[in-house]
Amino acid sequence: MSTTLDFCPSNLDGIKRQAKRVERINKELTHLAALDLVARRSGYESYQHARKQLQAGFATPLQFSIFLSVYWRDSSTAPMGSRSLRSSSVGRCWTS
Repeated sequence: MSTTLDFCPSNLDGIKRQAKRVERINKELTHLAALDLVARRSGYESYQHARKQLQAGFATPLQFSIFLSVYWRDSSTAPMGSRSLRSSSVGRCWTS
C-alpha cells in the first residue's frame, strides 16, 4: 500500500512538507533531523546540500531501483512461496 512518504520530493517545499509528516509520525526526531532524512531519501547528502544544489539550479538526482524476485517450492512437503528484494541507487548521471 502506498503512503505519502513513499515518494521523493524534487524541490525544497516538498522536502519541508514531507519532513513535517515524518515529524508527526516519529515524535523523537527534531525538525532538522527530519529535513536531513527526507533530503537523503531524495538523493542529497543533507538538507543543506539539497538547498544549495536546488538553489543553484541543479536537477534532482536520478534514482534507480532494481527488484529481484525468487519463487521457491519444497517438493518434499509441497509449500511454495516467493521473496522479493529491492535495491535502490541514487546518482546524478547514468552512462551506459
